[in-house]
Amino acid sequence: MEKILVLLLYLYILFSNPVLCQTDNSASLKYGPFLNEKLDFSLSYKGLGSAKSTMIFQTSHNNSNNYTVLWNVATRGFYSFLFKIDNQYKTTMDASGRLLSVEKKIHQKNIEQNMNIHYDHGKLIAAVNDTLFYNIRPHSQNLLSLLYNLRTMKVEPGDSLEFILDVENEFWKMNGVVRQTENVKGDFSYLPVLMYTFEFSSFPDYKRRPWKTDLFTNRIAGPDSKLLIILSNDDQKLPLYLEFGGQGGSVQMRLERVRKQ
Repeated sequence: MEKILVLLLYLYILFSNPVLCQTDNSASLKYGPFLNEKLDFSLSYKGLGSAKSTMIFQTSHNNSNNYTVLWNVATRGFYSFLFKIDNQYKTTMDASGRLLSVEKKIHQKNIEQNMNIHYDHGKLIAAVNDTLFYNIRPHSQNLLSLLYNLRTMKVEPGDSLEFILDVENEFWKMNGVVRQTENVKGDFSYLPVLMYTFEFSSFPDYKRRPWKTDLFTNRIAGPDSKLLIILSNDDQKLPLYLEFGGQGGSVQMRLERVRKQ
C-alpha cells in the first residue's frame, strides 16, 4: 500500500508541475526572443542626425515575471552644445503586456525632470510621484510597451489595429493598418519587412496634462501626428525604423546594431 501511495505522489508531482509552469512558459514564448536584447539606433530630429539611442529589454529586477524596457537617448557631438539631451525612460509591464510603471530621468536644456508613474489597474488610477493621480483607461499602453507588444503579434498586410495610448495623462485613440513596403536600406536590407502606420484621435473628455514634459514625449501623439513603425517580418520582428511627430517636427529612429547582453 505504501508503494502505491508513493507512486501516486510521484505521478502527481510529475504531471502537475508542467501545468503550473505553463503560465510562466507562455510569457517566455511571448517575449523570449527579445530578452537581454540591446538595440542601438541613430536618431534624427527635423532631419538632423543629432542623437543616439539605446533600447534594452530584460526581466524586471524586482520580479522575474515582469519585463522592463530601458530607453536611453543622448545628443552627440556638436548638437550637445546647441540642445543637450540625456534622457532615460524605463517602462515595466507584466507578462500580458499590461503597464505597471514608468520612470523618467530627463536632463534637457530646457527641462530637468524625475518622474515615476505607477498604475493600479484594479482602481484604474495612475499615481505620479505619489502626489498626483489621474484616471486611466483599460488596456492603455505607452510607446515602449506598444512597440514590444506589436513585436509579439502575428499580422498580415491589410490588417487593422486599434490601441489606446497613454502619453502621461493624455489619452489617444490609435487606428493603424499593416502594409507591405520596400526593404530598409543599410545593414538590414536583407530582411523582409512590414510597415505599421497609425493616426491619432482624441477622446471627448480629452484634457492636456498639467505638467511640462520632454521633447520626445511631446512629439509622440497629437491630432496632426502620425506614428510609423517598420518591423522585420520574421521571428525577431526587429524595429528597423520608427517615426513619430507632426507639424512641430518629427523624430526618426533607425536601427544600427543588435546585441545580446
